[in-house]
Amino acid sequence: TLGVVSMEDVLEQLVGDIWDETDTVERDVVEQGNGVYELDGDMPVSEFLELMDWDEDDFDFDSETVGGWCIEINNGFPNVNSVFAYENIEVQILEVTERRVRRILVKRAMQTDDN
Repeated sequence: TLGVVSMEDVLEQLVGDIWDETDTVERDVVEQGNGVYELDGDMPVSEFLELMDWDEDDFDFDSETVGGWCIEINNGFPNVNSVFAYENIEVQILEVTERRVRRILVKRAMQTDDN
């Protein structure tokens, strides 16, 4: 109801999110196999860099979240299903809401052995 503040709302402001049995928990990373990952747009860039095994010093962006990085690298708000490449990955925008990138799909380029 509009204008009603619950005790849970107050506590979450003090201590962060409180999960209970009725909440749907979304994970930052869902590994789909073969170098394909579905990521939450609110995932911190530092965790994304670790997942991709990239050095933070080589990543020259100002964004704090993966969703913000997608907006920054596209020089504006991307559309659902738009795709862009960066380094050795391909990124597809899966979900956007309220001018935020909510979910993305990351595909690593397949490594080939020329031995």
